[in-house]
Amino acid sequence: MPRRLHRLTTAVAQRRMAIAVLSASAVCAPMALPTSAFALATGTWVASYGSDANSCTITSPCATFQKAVEDTASGGEVQALTAGNYGAVSITKPVTISATGVAADIDFGGDGEGVYVDFTGPGSVVLRGLTINGEETGADAVFGAPGNITIENCQIYGFTQIGAGEGDEGTERSENTLTIRNSTIVGGTLGVRTFQSNEFKGHPGLVVLDNDHIEGATDAGVFTRDSSAQLVANDDYIEADAVGFEADTGPGSYTLNNDHIDYNTAQGLLMFPQSGGSQIVLDNDDIDGNGASGVYMGIAAQLDNDNIDDNATNGLEVIGGDTTSLSNTNIEGNTAGIGVYVANEHSSVLMSADNVTQNEVGLEAAAGGSIVSLGASNSIFGNVTNGSPTSTVSDGAVGPEGPAGAAGAEGEAGAQGATGTAGVTGEKGAQGVAGPQGAPGATGPQGPAGEIQLVTCTLVKKKVKGKTVKQNKCKTKLVASPAHFTASTARVSVLRGGHVAATGWLKNRTLRLSSPDSLTPGRYTLRLTSGTGRRTHMRSEVISLS
Repeated sequence: MPRRLHRLTTAVAQRRMAIAVLSASAVCAPMALPTSAFALATGTWVASYGSDANSCTITSPCATFQKAVEDTASGGEVQALTAGNYGAVSITKPVTISATGVAADIDFGGDGEGVYVDFTGPGSVVLRGLTINGEETGADAVFGAPGNITIENCQIYGFTQIGAGEGDEGTERSENTLTIRNSTIVGGTLGVRTFQSNEFKGHPGLVVLDNDHIEGATDAGVFTRDSSAQLVANDDYIEADAVGFEADTGPGSYTLNNDHIDYNTAQGLLMFPQSGGSQIVLDNDDIDGNGASGVYMGIAAQLDNDNIDDNATNGLEVIGGDTTSLSNTNIEGNTAGIGVYVANEHSSVLMSADNVTQNEVGLEAAAGGSIVSLGASNSIFGNVTNGSPTSTVSDGAVGPEGPAGAAGAEGEAGAQGATGTAGVTGEKGAQGVAGPQGAPGATGPQGPAGEIQLVTCTLVKKKVKGKTVKQNKCKTKLVASPAHFTASTARVSVLRGGHVAATGWLKNRTLRLSSPDSLTPGRYTLRLTSGTGRRTHMRSEVISLS
């Protein structure tokens, strides 16, 4: 049954067709349009200021993804120019919807799907850099029925049922793919649902999860129900769901590498029995802190270099499948359960170089199941009850050492190479001649007469905030004088008629004087004294004050 968004899109198209027919009959004039008028663009644009009456070009953008997709050729791309909410979209051809550097939203509160994909031809729908928000009332964020879908760098949340799903009843398609990379899917019933049933025709051939974060699903973070498809998950975090990974009737094959399947409220991996050919490969995964068994397995499996720790009941529980092999795997701290538990007469676990410790029971086989230790490389210790393998396959006996091989003939010594000819010593270069001394430079012209900076200060009274305070009031003038002084510091006296009119200091090329009275204009004698004792040096000059 077509999805509601698909029906709405079809209804809009029918209304547009009716309007076009009415317009042509009303004009009653023949019209010839060029073929290019019906051509779709390979690139279209949307913007928050756009309008769906526009042509969806970069200078005249549309307002919704739906209108832009309709105006985009198969294999083309829709790009968001600005941040905004561009609405739910139904897609019936391969196309890319992309947002780079802007927050492009698909808010689909109250709708069936945020993005609905339905086409059977070649190519993929690519969703890149989008935020898809069901606002707690939208059903499925992304759904293909069928269609190849790639989701990259997206944030998906607020949906009530499926975050990203593929496959639908009665749909003919030989191969579907669902790829999710660098994305976050939060909430809903199922984070990723790969298909509805192994009896349905629309199941995908390949599901790839790469560096994703899937959490908060009330049933399962990742759910599959097919006996032939492949699922590959690398570097993902599947956390805080009810079940991390669930295969309802068994997958064709699961390959999980470097994944973290932690703190789910029930099982980390829940794999129901499936007859024939199904295979699970877990390599370097962490399956920790789940609310029931870490791995509940009804399918043949291979576990290498994994950690299955601190789960609420059993670490590895095998209830079906022919053979599950463990290698270099650590099963630890499942304090209320069994480290390795086999409970099916047709099932066996083969162990090699594994550690099983700090569990309630280390190993237990029931109902005719078997646990086989391959050699003596396993460490079963530190459990409340360690248990033991039902059998041990020992290494074969070591045969006697074979006779030593005959010594090889000694090789002939190689001939010594000839000594090379010594190189010729180069001649010593002549000593360089010293260059002539340059002539002394000409004496520069005499500089202008120096000036003396004369600072005079008087003590005045002033009221500050109602109080009388005394402050120095100083004036500075330049006094022309032919005097030249070499001392940087000297005591200074200014005399007139043999009387001292002012005293002070010469410091840092500044002459500062103090006088009990203001100096009147006239000629004065300026005396500078430097040094003490026999080193006293005195210099007097006549200055004019104006």
